[in-house]
This record gives sequence, structure tokens and C-alpha cells, in this order.
Amino acid sequence: MKRTVKLEGDFLNEWKYRVLREVEEHQRKFVNEMIEVILSKRLQTTRKKLHERFYNHYKEKYPFLPSRVIEGAYVVAGRIVKSFRERKRKD
Repeated sequence: MKRTVKLEGDFLNEWKYRVLREVEEHQRKFVNEMIEVILSKRLQTTRKKLHERFYNHYKEKYPFLPSRVIEGAYVVAGRIVKSFRERKRKD
């Protein structure tokens, strides 16, 4: 026998959800901006080069965000651009 119970969410869970959504939106925006810069300036996609180019800029602009959000954004952007460049060479 199975029983399903619906529990009301408390305010803290709703607040956490909103905060996580906001952080996710910032990270998505960062990734898109970083991809544009990497492609337009033909930057290398090594983690070190991306860190040198983006970390301080975004950390000064968004000091309230954890460092791992910014680091994650440039790592994802680098992977996307690297994949794009590899596919472009194959064609």
C-alpha cells in the first residue's frame, strides 16, 4: 500500500528557490556574455586564460555572488566555444 502526502512548503524553501533561480539567471547571462567575448576576441579557452580575462571583472561587478558561480560560468563558456570550434573545423 502506498500513501501520498502533500505537505505545504514553508517560506524558507520558497526563498531558497527564488535565490537559486536568481543565481542561475546570472550564471546563464555570464555564460552568454563570455561566449560572445571569447568568439569576438578569439581568446584561448584554457581555464587560466579565461580566469585572467573574466574573474576580476565579474567579481567586482557582482560581489554578492559566490566565486564558484563565476568560475563555473567561464568553464562552461570555454567548453561550449571549444566544442563549437572543433565542430567548425570538421565541416
